[in-house]
Amino acid sequence: MHDVCKAFYRAEKQDQSLMNYFMTFKRTYEELNVLLPFSPDVKVQQRQREQMAIMSFLAGLSSDFDSAKSQVLSGSDVSSLQDVFSRVLRTETTPSVSLNSALVGHNNHAPWRNSTPSGSKGGNSQRPDNRTPESGSIMCNYCKKPGHTKFECKKLQFKNQQKHYANVANTSDAPDRSVTISADEFAKFSRYQESLQSSSPSVTAIADSGKSNACLLSTSSKWVIDSGATDHMTGNSSLFSTFQSYSPTSSVTLADGSPSSVLGSGTVTPTPLLTLSSVLHLPNLSFNLLSVSQLTRNLNCCISFFPDHCLFQDLMTKKIIGKGHESGGLYVLDPLSSTPIACPSVASAFEAHCRLGHPSLPLLKKLCPQYSKVSSLDCESCQFAKHHRVSLSPRVNKRASVPFELVHSDVWGPSPILSKPGFRYFVTFVDDYSRVTWLYLMKNRSELFPIFCAFCAKIQNQFNVHVRTLRSDNAKEYTSAQFQSYMISNGMLHETSCVDTAPQNGVAERKNRHLLETARALLFQMKVPKPFWADAVSTACFLINRMPSSVLNGEIPFKILFPVKSLFPVAHRVFGSVCFARDVRPHVTKLDPKSLKCVFLGYSRLQKGYRCYCPDLNKYLVSIDVTFVENTPYFSSSPTPTRHGDDDDLLVYSVTTAAPDTCSDESLVPSPTSVIAPAMPTPPPKPPIIVYSRRPPPVSCPAPASSSSDSELNDDLPIALRKEKLS
Repeated sequence: MHDVCKAFYRAEKQDQSLMNYFMTFKRTYEELNVLLPFSPDVKVQQRQREQMAIMSFLAGLSSDFDSAKSQVLSGSDVSSLQDVFSRVLRTETTPSVSLNSALVGHNNHAPWRNSTPSGSKGGNSQRPDNRTPESGSIMCNYCKKPGHTKFECKKLQFKNQQKHYANVANTSDAPDRSVTISADEFAKFSRYQESLQSSSPSVTAIADSGKSNACLLSTSSKWVIDSGATDHMTGNSSLFSTFQSYSPTSSVTLADGSPSSVLGSGTVTPTPLLTLSSVLHLPNLSFNLLSVSQLTRNLNCCISFFPDHCLFQDLMTKKIIGKGHESGGLYVLDPLSSTPIACPSVASAFEAHCRLGHPSLPLLKKLCPQYSKVSSLDCESCQFAKHHRVSLSPRVNKRASVPFELVHSDVWGPSPILSKPGFRYFVTFVDDYSRVTWLYLMKNRSELFPIFCAFCAKIQNQFNVHVRTLRSDNAKEYTSAQFQSYMISNGMLHETSCVDTAPQNGVAERKNRHLLETARALLFQMKVPKPFWADAVSTACFLINRMPSSVLNGEIPFKILFPVKSLFPVAHRVFGSVCFARDVRPHVTKLDPKSLKCVFLGYSRLQKGYRCYCPDLNKYLVSIDVTFVENTPYFSSSPTPTRHGDDDDLLVYSVTTAAPDTCSDESLVPSPTSVIAPAMPTPPPKPPIIVYSRRPPPVSCPAPASSSSDSELNDDLPIALRKEKLS
């Protein structure tokens, strides 16, 4: 044991390879575990700690104390570190005394070291150290008998032979190293070596006084339920079904205070009913630990501990989802053998799938745990009945690397309401690099090709670059022969989405949604009529280009392409508000009004001015000389007109004043002759109440007397009048 402890605490790599050094150290560590097996008994742990202290003390002694160490290690009654120190101290002077005795015995002329007793008659008499002054013979320090030394003592040699010791040769690279253990320890070590050769290293049992102590190694599949662990931990990488490595690696602090590196985390399924997520992988951990706090939090369960077992119970269904048993002071998780809920005698998983109404594979595994290892089900009926769209993966590169490397485009329309200038469609071109949007209004879809040609010419002239790739949907205006011929001749790539797969053109689709949401807000705020939707969309595009974008990490799209230009060439105003534009018509005299009352509808693309609409002239004006009343909308909400005609029996409404609270239901509309008593206080005015009533049916004239002259007109009378006439 001394040599094993010395090799363990003084391990050195020296000139060995890393693999040989690790295997040597691991072999020493396993031998130390055999000599000092783990025990839950506190007294045994204290005795083992005392032995470790003794071995560390002896390993630190120099070679001058080899005889002392041999005597201490050969004895069996060593109980404490203090006892070992006393023995070493007692034997420290014994080698020098024996050596001097031997020298004196062979050299009678050596001077006597001690002075002559006072009773002697003079002269330097000589005697060895092991000789007593009285007898003058050699004295044994062990048996206290004369005639021999301690190393020649037969009694000591006989006593040592009675001890059953076995010298186990060390299998390391040094052939002269040996481990001295007792016969019982050697028997345990032999059984341990046999178990390593005959069984897998998952769980190794070593018999100790009729008890079985399980040594759970890192490759074990058993899980220890630990209330002191903050996370699930394992050192066995083969248990993970999914795994995500950490870069850089983190660390956790173990129970002994030492840090251990964490290579990653993943999902582990120790039992069919327990699926553990975020399980940490610690390669140096020798146990698989189940965190009680993580179990109760993630699985919404409670854990009840009993003297010999523990139970996991779901808090919602009250179902037992896990069990554990007590072993050596630890609670170890039991692998549950789940009983099938449905189809216990069905031979195949596909047959059970058909019998249960084609459920999904996870549901089938819960109903029939015997099919938990089935990875997939090839059911053609499910493909026809449950086929759905595939989730699109996110874009790897969020943005293009240079401007106009990729341009997104989409056509919106037709609009259900014709705009004032007569537009029904609009097309957008979005630069993927800067996210600047160009919007063009169209009356027909056929106008897309000339607009796209003008857009490409503008980009080439203004930015001195060419549009490299256009991404759009499969609309006919994009796939026409004329459009494709233009793109091929200019070396542009055309990427189209699959049929009925709008998310593949998601940038343009989301841009259209953003434009329409902003346009609706502009229209609703100032009650602008719907025929002005084209002006609202154009203004929304102008403002969105000058707003920070989350895709650009807060940058403004307009500033990316035009870093020098000002965001707003004119001050921005409230859309749909009242404004007064200067009247510059030539026939306006000095006595006429100098301005026109207009509604503000946006900004001019090519002129530095405001775009206004004058309803009196039914014309659009662009002027810089405009005065705004921004808190006043030009258009006010008009009441819903009352319908008249043949369908007068429909519900109509009228606005009336509110009656006092003391009035009955019959007086909701007060009569002009009603008088309120002066003693009654005047109630405060209340908002008008909308009273719905049916219009009275028209009063029909009495039917004329029957005559032969109007017999032809009787067919035109209502059926009820004709019946009355006949009766």
